Amino acid sequence: MSLTYEMPPSSGALRQGEILSEVWEYRVDSPSVKLPTDYTVRPIEYPRLIVMAADCDLLWDYEARQRSRRNEVDESNDNSILPHILLCRAYDQAEIRNTRSTINSSIWQRISKNQDERYHHLNAADVGSPPTNNLPDLYLDFKKSLSIPTSHIYSSMESLDESSRINRIAVVPPIYVHDMMHRFYGFLSRVGTPD
Repeated sequence: MSLTYEMPPSSGALRQGEILSEVWEYRVDSPSVKLPTDYTVRPIEYPRLIVMAADCDLLWDYEARQRSRRNEVDESNDNSILPHILLCRAYDQAEIRNTRSTINSSIWQRISKNQDERYHHLNAADVGSPPTNNLPDLYLDFKKSLSIPTSHIYSSMESLDESSRINRIAVVPPIYVHDMMHRFYGFLSRVGTPD
């Protein structure tokens, strides 16, 4: 069976395996716990991220946020709210080869065949049927997982300003999400020992 990405929803809850583009994170460069008066904010752009949080948690969070907008729920006290969304960087081949100097040809063969526990490869594929777009081969580096505040993601997806909007570009189909998530959590649950 060949991969065809699902069309992303135009609105509503994020989905596990959803691919987002043009995501920005803003880090405050400050060595102390308390924010000093003089600090800098460092913007970091992620061309593509894949949502790794579970669908049920994403749906419950979204529904709680909708109730909160109607003043039916206090966000700070609702156990359904996800403060951050777990995401993983999705690189194209040139990006991952250029950023990882330690990837030699034998390691690259393992990565491209999904035989390296740190990486996951998704083949190039069309988005939707009939296709509306296509995506190149994507490579996830499980060491490059991160979380971004959920409120930031949703507000950026709803932004009227094109330059600051997060785009929903595709969803990995369930059969491929199951394999990807199994491998991701297998990597995270390994017992790491220094050499």
